[in-house]
Formats: sequence, structure tokens, C-alpha cells
Amino acid sequence: MKRAVTVLAALVCLAAGAVRGLDLSAYNDWSTGFVTWGSVWTRYGVLAGVLVLAGVAALVQTPGPYRITAPSRGLGVFGLLASVLFAAYAGGQVMLLWPERDWFGLVQAVLFFLTGLWLLLTGLAHLGEELTPPTHSAVLGVGATLGFYLLTVGRFGFAPSSVERIGPTVEVFSALLALLLSTALVRLLYVGQVRSGRWLYFLGFAAFFLCTCLELPQTFLSWRNGADGLADLALSLLLALIGLAGLGAAWAVSGQQEDTLPDEDD
Repeated sequence: MKRAVTVLAALVCLAAGAVRGLDLSAYNDWSTGFVTWGSVWTRYGVLAGVLVLAGVAALVQTPGPYRITAPSRGLGVFGLLASVLFAAYAGGQVMLLWPERDWFGLVQAVLFFLTGLWLLLTGLAHLGEELTPPTHSAVLGVGATLGFYLLTVGRFGFAPSSVERIGPTVEVFSALLALLLSTALVRLLYVGQVRSGRWLYFLGFAAFFLCTCLELPQTFLSWRNGADGLADLALSLLLALIGLAGLGAAWAVSGQQEDTLPDEDD
């Protein structure tokens, strides 16, 4: 039943993302970011409803901590592929921003390179025969999350935003969910467990919905209409990958059986 609920919730997220894409195509002014028909609060209500559904699906999951007990080939392959994309984005941003001395963007690019390096080491660790942390120290893992922290600050503090403009609001919460999810995954991979599998499940689904189903199509349409550049589209693709990792985490949690849960004192 838990897996069936997970599949249903994923389909709802994809459907909501498709509807949002159609809404953007038909009723969005790309020069201002404002909707041209209907209420913006109705749209927020639909998006909030999907997140509530993710919360309900999380409550269906087995209570208690979630522990990773064996290396995951899927996580290994994902880590290797994602590391290449993060490193390519970081290198491209450095070449693009260095002549302009955009220090905020350059620091963010370096931090995303660290994210790519950590993903590479994570992928290699999970392609081995035994479960081991990506590195001996969690310092690199913590550093791998800082790019998302800086992105959240930049989007919240510097990007033009208004509750009447749904696009920037989605981008802020997308960056925030990527930060929260990546932090939880770093803890899981170094400590071996998270205190609440339900919380990890919700974070994973929320990140999948906001980063993959909402932001990526939104940025693609914005790029196609000339409102965003290729660098924006590439960044949204990276966040979409984090969203897919969140879906994978939710799927793993949904497969946990109650009688295999570790004790709190273990």
C-alpha cells in the first residue's frame, strides 16, 4: 500500500506540473511575471494542495527512523551522472562570470563544484561491495550543501519577488527544499540514518514537486520566451536532479518494513 500511495503521489505531482506548464503557456505575461487571467491565490491553493497530499502520503509511511543498510547501485550511477553536470555547470559559470568579477556568482559556482565532487565520491562509494560513507569526514558533505544555501539567500534576497508573481516564489522554495533535502541526505549517508523516515519522505516529495515538476518546466518556458538564459535553464536542471533524488529517497522510505526498523538506541 505504501508503494501504491507513493506512485499515486508522484503521478499527482507530475500532473500538477503539467497543468502549471499549460497555465504558464496560456496565462502568463513573461515581461512582468504576472498572471493574465484568474486568481493567483487559486493557483497557490492548487500548489499547496499537492504539498498537503505529500504530507498525507508521508503519514502513511512507517513511523520511526530510516536507516540505509546497503550500497545502492542506482544511487551510485545517479551520483556519477549528477557530478558531471554539476561540475560542467560550475566550470561554465566561472568562465562566464570571471570577466565581470561577479563574486557572488563565482562563489556559488565553486560551491556547486564541491557539490559535484561530493556526488562523484558518493557515486563511487555506492558502486562498491560494502556500504561506506563518501569521505572519512563530513566536511565535504556539509560544503556540498552550501551552494544551495547561497542560492536560497540569493533568490530570496536579491531576485525581484512578489506574492503576485508565482514564478519567483516557486524558485525560492525550490532552492530551500533542495537545501533541506541535501542536508538530510548528507546526514543519512554519513550517520547511516535519519530520525524520521516520514520527514525524509516529505522532503523528498516536496523537492521533487517544486524542483522537478514546477521549476524546470517553468524555466524552460521562460527561456523559450526570452525571459531567462541558458545558465538559468542549466541551474534549474541541476535542481531537477536534486528533486529526482528526493523522489528516490521517498521510494526507498516507502519500501521500509516496520519489523526491520532499528531501535532508537542502536
